[in-house]
Amino acid sequence: MDIEKTVNEVAAKYNTRDPFTIADKTGIYVSFEDLGTLHGYYLSVFGVKSIHINKNLSKENQIITCAHELGHSVLHPDLDASFMTKNTFMVLEKYEKQANLFASFLLFPTSRFSEYPGLSAEEIAFSVNLPAELLKIRA
Repeated sequence: MDIEKTVNEVAAKYNTRDPFTIADKTGIYVSFEDLGTLHGYYLSVFGVKSIHINKNLSKENQIITCAHELGHSVLHPDLDASFMTKNTFMVLEKYEKQANLFASFLLFPTSRFSEYPGLSAEEIAFSVNLPAELLKIRA
């Protein structure tokens, strides 16, 4: 699966890299709730897709969370993580990494690295207000 290609196709189709706009244009309901320590989650019930985001996160973290959950919607639309965690021995780490890659490519396209010659992933992430992990996972 070429996640970067998928992200670029989605961004081109909707003419934006804003995860909230893409969610809206694809009919995904986004709600802001008090989720305790959970940042967010994606859910699809009877064909109705929704992204739930912790309302207590900073605006930047809400954007990152929305991009991550949008990744689940695009890459794993029928994955029921809650069921799988409770009823199988399947490790969901692979799907979480894919959703993080989706968010990384959506929020920081590869072409932007050339704007920061000589800087490390950590330094670029700090400059653009993203977690360093989102850029480092692409190495």
